[in-house]
Amino acid sequence: MNRTLVIGYGNRLRRDDGAGPLAAERIAATYPEVDCLSSQQLTPEMAEVIAHYNRVLFVDASVETNHLRWSLIQPRIEQMLPDSHSLSPQRLVELAIELYGECPRQAELVELPACDFDFGYELSPLASEMVERFVRVFPATQADLRDNVRYC
Repeated sequence: MNRTLVIGYGNRLRRDDGAGPLAAERIAATYPEVDCLSSQQLTPEMAEVIAHYNRVLFVDASVETNHLRWSLIQPRIEQMLPDSHSLSPQRLVELAIELYGECPRQAELVELPACDFDFGYELSPLASEMVERFVRVFPATQADLRDNVRYC
């Protein structure tokens, strides 16, 4: 069974920072067979959830790119103390390994270009277009699930 989870995270009150949660909500509405979570931030409790999926996509707004950017998450298999104030997708995958001995076969970070982090709910035209582009290309990425080595 190829189970996929999309986790969109970011602050919906800071315009483009809400692109990740909005993208997860759009995927859930468009592809009901895909499980989705929308959150303001990543939390340690999510490690148990992600441990049971074949593929997890973490979707976040980014000022570091001007195009939709996918990257594989490569966890380090070494013990580290949890830091509840700054939890990255990589650290969340590592926690799943450390705490549950399980992890997604494939974990990816999807960065959506963003430019406006002012107060407000509406996305900029750039971020809005990138959310829609992500929703359009998502089905093709489902068929492209690579047979990566499990990390745990």
